[in-house]
Amino acid sequence: RISAFTFDDLICIAKACTTLNDDLLHKMVQFVCELQKATMEERRFGMRGSPWEFNLRDVLRWAGMVSSEEAVHTVVDALFFQRFRSYGDRLEALKLYNDVFSIDLRLRETVSFTKEDGWLYGDNQKLALPVQDVIGNAPLALPGQSSLVESDVRCSV
Repeated sequence: RISAFTFDDLICIAKACTTLNDDLLHKMVQFVCELQKATMEERRFGMRGSPWEFNLRDVLRWAGMVSSEEAVHTVVDALFFQRFRSYGDRLEALKLYNDVFSIDLRLRETVSFTKEDGWLYGDNQKLALPVQDVIGNAPLALPGQSSLVESDVRCSV
């Protein structure tokens, strides 16, 4: 049987692969470990869609997408919360996140898209997709799907 990486293993590997500061990296790894424990060991939430696997891959993907703590908070929804099938499960994951990072982040229901200066913006944040890649003036999403579109755009680059 192969053992899962420990917290210390994840920190050691992640430090070798990123330039994020130690405090931020520790919080990121702690959140991933807590999420794995809550969903798969304690089975407190996330029954729909399980089994879940939150691990080194998630830590490295997350670290590769960000350069500051503010950026960490902007992509956590796409990387973690949207993986859950129910709103209640997303809220439970958000509570864990807020506890680890000592903040009061909230889930967003919708994202407002605009086109400006040749770029697509989601809630006034420049997304990594030039407007010419968007087909004409076609709507990007139906109501309720806008956060998924934003996540897809952010993660597809």
